[in-house]
Amino acid sequence: MKVNGKYVDVEKVDAPTSYQPHPFDSHPVMQHFEEPAGSRTPERDKEYVAQRDNFAKSPALDKYFSSQEARERANPDAAKNRGNTRAMPVHKQVDSLDISKQPAQAAAPAAKKAPVASAMTPEERAKAISLLPPELRAKLGLE
Repeated sequence: MKVNGKYVDVEKVDAPTSYQPHPFDSHPVMQHFEEPAGSRTPERDKEYVAQRDNFAKSPALDKYFSSQEARERANPDAAKNRGNTRAMPVHKQVDSLDISKQPAQAAAPAAKKAPVASAMTPEERAKAISLLPPELRAKLGLE
């Protein structure tokens, strides 16, 4: 596979032979979030709340928490240290970007500024300047 002009080794993995759904796949929010809030009726919202409450009492949720507790009992150190290690990037770094070799900004030729045409008439400009506070007019040299 070519990424940013360089070839990156991609590990070949076998296709999965089976699918085991995650316990939260059956959570009612999985269907609810696909429906825009503006198109939901109050009845549909009440239906969602009822489904959510039923899910909280479901054996599927109890089974999930029991499996998590069993994993913690099997390896208490791993459970205790979970979240203490910073996550690593998903992909290996190909090349770091070395900006120290970039030419200095001062070496670049200065771009000429195009003259700006005023969109205001002299009368409109005078009125706009008169609306500015006196301190700002003095600071900008507009008095």
